[in-house]
Amino acid sequence: RFGKALSFDGVNDWVTIAHAAELSLTTGMTLEAWVYPTANGGGAWREVLIKEQTGDQLYNLYSNNEVNVPAFQAYAAAQPATVQRVPGPSELPVNSWTHLAGTYDGTTMRFYVDGVQVGTKAVSGNLLTSTGAVRIGGNSVWGEFFQGRIDEVRIFNVARTAAQIAADMNTPVGP
Repeated sequence: RFGKALSFDGVNDWVTIAHAAELSLTTGMTLEAWVYPTANGGGAWREVLIKEQTGDQLYNLYSNNEVNVPAFQAYAAAQPATVQRVPGPSELPVNSWTHLAGTYDGTTMRFYVDGVQVGTKAVSGNLLTSTGAVRIGGNSVWGEFFQGRIDEVRIFNVARTAAQIAADMNTPVGP
């Protein structure tokens, strides 16, 4: 989107970020990324960003899920055995840039597409944590891979506002 992006073949590519305490988001979070899918649909799960735990996820951004829409997902302490999901309203366009963002403030999950809030879900409690890796573009749990380009990935330990997300959309990461 700005400068150079990471390119993924949809088969076996991912970037791994080793666990760090800063990635154990508990009371709030924001996940953001620009995505340029070159394939979607067909019920193929397309991984953008995931924090893994043994055999599962903790938090996640998908550009496509089993019903062909993007989604923001997380596990919270109040419902530790059930992933909480906020789906987008429609399939993302292929061969076009779209900005995805998900936030959690301790009571509400919010999902944004191109800076517009498209869904919310009431969820309570701290987020679960693990020492698993963060991965961009794929996961080692289910073998779900993104096909296309991903750029400007951001992870915050607070829920950013709609205005802050809009500003992030227009600001490159780093110099």
